[in-house]
Amino acid sequence: MPVVIGGVEQIEFQELRANAEYQGDYNEQTPVIQWFWKIVEGMSQDELKHLLHFVTGTFKVPVGGFAHLYCSNGPQKFTIMRTHKIGMPTAHSWYVLIDS
Repeated sequence: MPVVIGGVEQIEFQELRANAEYQGDYNEQTPVIQWFWKIVEGMSQDELKHLLHFVTGTFKVPVGGFAHLYCSNGPQKFTIMRTHKIGMPTAHSWYVLIDS
């Protein structure tokens, strides 16, 4: 399937990380964020596709890469933010909410 129609097959960890944003008191130096990226970096392509599906609803990177993620409200970067709800991590329109 052409890239224009189907998106990019290979998921590049460094591109995902470079295009991530953080909200609240999270940043690249926050321990839980460092742990998250260490785990993601060790993922296989299959595991990365499942992570991508969890946070975006698709197994493929959009044409143009992670800088071109779109949601119903337009452009939206992969965003990690804290939630104060108890439970498992959840995804909402390109957001990863981490319980702490």
